[in-house]
Amino acid sequence: MTDGNDSPPAETSPVSLQEQAVRGVFWVALATGTTRALTFVTYLLLARILAPREFGVFAVATIVVNALLIFNDLGLGPAIVQNPGDRDTVASTALVVIPVLGAGIAGLSAVSASATARLLGDPGAAGVLRVLSLSIFFSSLAVVPNMLLEKDLAFRRQVLPQVLPAALFAVTAVLLAARTGAGAYSLAVAEVVDSVALAIGSWMACTWRPRWNFSWATARQLFRYGKHVLGGGVVLYLATNMDNAFVSRSAGQRALGIYVLAYLIANLPATEIADLAGRVLFPAFVMLDGRPEELRRAYGRSLTALTLVTLPLFVMLASLARPLVAAIFGHNWSGMVAPLRILPVFGAFRVLSGVSGNLFLAVNRPRYILLTGLVGLSLQAGLLWLFVVARHGGALGASVAVTAAAGLVVWLMATLVGRIVRITWARVLPRVGRLLGAGCLGAAAGLAVARSPLPPVAQLALGVLSVVLVYGAGLFLFGGRADVVEVVELLRRRGATLRSS
Repeated sequence: MTDGNDSPPAETSPVSLQEQAVRGVFWVALATGTTRALTFVTYLLLARILAPREFGVFAVATIVVNALLIFNDLGLGPAIVQNPGDRDTVASTALVVIPVLGAGIAGLSAVSASATARLLGDPGAAGVLRVLSLSIFFSSLAVVPNMLLEKDLAFRRQVLPQVLPAALFAVTAVLLAARTGAGAYSLAVAEVVDSVALAIGSWMACTWRPRWNFSWATARQLFRYGKHVLGGGVVLYLATNMDNAFVSRSAGQRALGIYVLAYLIANLPATEIADLAGRVLFPAFVMLDGRPEELRRAYGRSLTALTLVTLPLFVMLASLARPLVAAIFGHNWSGMVAPLRILPVFGAFRVLSGVSGNLFLAVNRPRYILLTGLVGLSLQAGLLWLFVVARHGGALGASVAVTAAAGLVVWLMATLVGRIVRITWARVLPRVGRLLGAGCLGAAAGLAVARSPLPPVAQLALGVLSVVLVYGAGLFLFGGRADVVEVVELLRRRGATLRSS
């Protein structure tokens, strides 16, 4: 199996699988990192052009669109990757179902836009929602080719189809906002352009072409697996958008705009590193299903590596929140500081739960995702009511609520993982303790710099350097050298694999 061929080989050895996974991480990192960097820079520019309320209006519309996107494929996307049946039959069957669903859901969204916007407390978001509805249909056209590429670990081909839409999104959004004063509509139109470009690029990258080999039996298999993924997706959507609805209804669009941008920034390490690694971990875990010892090792190493890499980034965001906001966003966004000190902890919990979620999907336990999601949803609803509604906590209250709920869900997922891979937590906890100890030292260094009399830009630059140096020293102080060596060896193998490809 290589990036240059969509057809999987008859047999995959552990060594070749490891090489493919390592190579896949690089290509996914390149595509996703570039895409997210473009998006982040775009939002930085838009934050200087648009008021927080405009971000709030767009966030209200995306609450609805994100909900409908869950039903866009009914969980059939991961089912395509996991299903061991005939490739043509599986892909052709999914290609019949998914675009039909996409068209129907997009039409429903457009027709009900006014009523939905009023329900969410902002009738002015109806027009933005109608525009965004177009992106639902175009996104559905990209599902099958993208899933086939991921099934084969052919991530190199996905680089251009992902980067080009992000570039078009950036150009469209900034030009419309700066030249036409389109406000929230500039983001909505840019999302539609992004989805169209993604659909076109995905089909150009995928060598498989439809053979219209539809099978009701295959459709039933996909739906049996997909229903659990769909259920988990619904719960995940509610968990990740319920906070926006609470803030919007209780504190208004300005507070929502501040919370949404703080949430986006605080979750960057999770979305840019952990999520992209998850795209590789899922198909790699699938190939190790039935080999418990190798799966156990792969899970443990993945968890350690992701924590080692993302923890200092979360520490930087939390400890340097004030200089970060002052230097980059300006006084208009000063309300982001307090949420930005809490939400990185939520992002760290997302990294941990993401690795476990990919394991559940790979070993055909999607119901575990639904179970943990329902528990988290219930906890989050109660905590959001307490901190946002009862205590009028606004963006800060929502940050505390989602973080506390996420921590409890991580504990539950860890218990379920222990049942699947029989992992010995006595061996894992010392590693976690070493990383947390180094993180605490890095946080202390960052906070010390943030309280200095230096200008915000100097605080930010010096703070980043201090966190990196102190975190690295802490790793060696607490005996984490083996963890660092393991990650460095992984990167070395990646380089060797890329040179040989």
